[in-house]
Amino acid sequence: MLNALLVVLYAAMPIAIMTSDRVPSPVFYLAIALCLVLLACRKPWTASAVAVPADYKALFLCCGVPVLAVLISSAEHGHWPGGDFESALRWSVGLPVLVLGLARVGRRTLAQAMWGVYIAALAATAYVVYLAYPSLVRPQTEIYNAVSYGNLLLVLAVISLFSLYLPLTSRPRLEHILKVGVAALAFAGFIVTQTRTGWMAMPVFVLLGVALRFGYKRPGRTLGIAIGILVIVLAIGASSASLRQRVETGYTQTLSCHGANETANTSVCIRFQLWQAGEHAFAHNPAFGLGDSGLFRKWMRARALPDGVVSSYVAHNFGEPHNDMIKALYSFGVLGGLGLLLAYFAPAWLFIRRMSHRYSTQTRAAAAMGAAFCLGFAIFGLTELMFRGMRTVSFYTMFVSLFLALSSPVKQGDETGVAHQEAPS
Repeated sequence: MLNALLVVLYAAMPIAIMTSDRVPSPVFYLAIALCLVLLACRKPWTASAVAVPADYKALFLCCGVPVLAVLISSAEHGHWPGGDFESALRWSVGLPVLVLGLARVGRRTLAQAMWGVYIAALAATAYVVYLAYPSLVRPQTEIYNAVSYGNLLLVLAVISLFSLYLPLTSRPRLEHILKVGVAALAFAGFIVTQTRTGWMAMPVFVLLGVALRFGYKRPGRTLGIAIGILVIVLAIGASSASLRQRVETGYTQTLSCHGANETANTSVCIRFQLWQAGEHAFAHNPAFGLGDSGLFRKWMRARALPDGVVSSYVAHNFGEPHNDMIKALYSFGVLGGLGLLLAYFAPAWLFIRRMSHRYSTQTRAAAAMGAAFCLGFAIFGLTELMFRGMRTVSFYTMFVSLFLALSSPVKQGDETGVAHQEAPS
């Protein structure tokens, strides 16, 4: 019963993240509570019952860096950033609890959470098409801005496609048709959002997909196939006149953001100003940062504006830098930036290692999904604040833990190991 309820919560999370700004956090905390109950109910109760697997010891240590950065910076400034601390805590404590709890759930049972990804992808696609219809203008999404929403929709499409190698039913042909259909529709929905940031991650997604399908023992062949697929994908994107126009506008604005136009109030120049303001704040105290991400708006008005880093419009209308790494650096210094890098790349490294052909197809598929998820967020965060709200941190934490559990190593030919022993309900 507890196992099934936990899987339902995992299935509900992607649906919640694409349709609500209030539901994701309660779903996250309920999942944490259920994992704690599963761990507490383990019998017989011994120290080894909750022993940390060797693969995860370094990862769990890396998880502690973000919350440590917040605590050290707060102690230095004598200021308590409640929201930032809770956000860091959701990752630093949440991931280990979820990973250990999910180890009590059989992999076949846990994999059923993927149905939530498909439902979320279809619901989000329907939503953006509804907003854009009939002229297919860029949709003004409410839960997230169009950039974040489009990025999330793209990663759902990629995960759906990679899950072709993770069977969920006894009817593989019908299941494959469904998954390909969901991925195609979600990719079309992503194009409708006219989001430029997501295209930056496309080479990584394509390379991961080719490595999953063909392996990487012959890197030349893998790279050649990836380039060919990428050209096709880009051609599909280029078929959208609206998207082409946005790309051309972005390119033109990028070239113009210099000299007298450096503080122009165009989309691209505003981003450049916000990044420079973030670097300006970080340079003020690289060791400890400002001590609270909420102080950035005040910093821009008090310091960046008088120093000519930003325009008056930017200083009075924006409160974040549209870049996750810059936000981490100016908020909590070098340690804050390191914590974010580790949140991306520590699990991504595990996932990439698990894509080896030494492991089962299901293991490799889940690892590819995890790698796409982590690396996608890392790339998206270069031009957008993906972790703007704690709900997205919750989503990231829950699904990194899910893919870690689903990619727990099973050697090739040992498919019987896919179904671990179920915990008693």
